[in-house]
Amino acid sequence: LFRSANVELDAELKGKSLAGRVFGVLPFFELKGYKYQNAEADVVIDNQLIDGFLAIADPNCDVEVEGHLKRAGRDSQVDLNLAVANINLAALNLYANNADKDLSFDANVSLHGDKIDNINGDVLIKELAFVNESNEGLKLDALHLNAQNDTIPQSITLSSDFVNGSIQGSYDFVSLVPTMQNKLSQALPSLIKPSTKEIVKERV
Repeated sequence: LFRSANVELDAELKGKSLAGRVFGVLPFFELKGYKYQNAEADVVIDNQLIDGFLAIADPNCDVEVEGHLKRAGRDSQVDLNLAVANINLAALNLYANNADKDLSFDANVSLHGDKIDNINGDVLIKELAFVNESNEGLKLDALHLNAQNDTIPQSITLSSDFVNGSIQGSYDFVSLVPTMQNKLSQALPSLIKPSTKEIVKERV
C-alpha cells in the first residue's frame, strides 16, 4: 500500500496483469501549464477491466466521470457518463478563443470495438452550453451520434438541434473525418472549425 498526499494505491502485478484500486483526493496536478485543484478518484483495475469514478472540483473545471472500460480486442467496450460544468477552456490552456465563455454539458458514451473503423455504439451530448456570464453564446439541447460499422452497409447518423445527416455504404474514417468535422462545425461553430483537408467522396 502506497500513500502520496491523500491518494492511496493498492495494486498487485502478476506477469503482465495489473489488479488493484486507486482512491483518494489529489490536492492538485498540472497539465498544459495549468494547476488543477481538488481531484478525487476511486478506480478499480482488474487486468483489462477498469471501473471507477473521477471528479475535479476546480474553479475553472468542474467535471465528474463515471464509467467502465474493457480491453478485449474487437469486443472492447467503453461506457461513460460525464457531467461537465463551467469549464473555461482558455484558462485551462486548451482553447485560446472565447475566454469569456464557459462550457457545460452532460454526455453518455457507449461504444464497442478496438479500432475507429469497427466502432459501434452511441455518443449522446445533452444540455450543451458555451456561454458568457450573460448566458449569451451557443446552446444545444441534444446531439446524438450513432455508428454501426460491423454490418454492411456501414452507417453513421448524426442528429442535433441544428444539423442532421447520415452516411451509409463502405467507407473508412480517414476519408470521413473531414466530412464529420464539417457537419459538427455547423452545429457547434464556436467549438469546432471546418476542416481544411480535402474531402474524399465516400463509396456508397
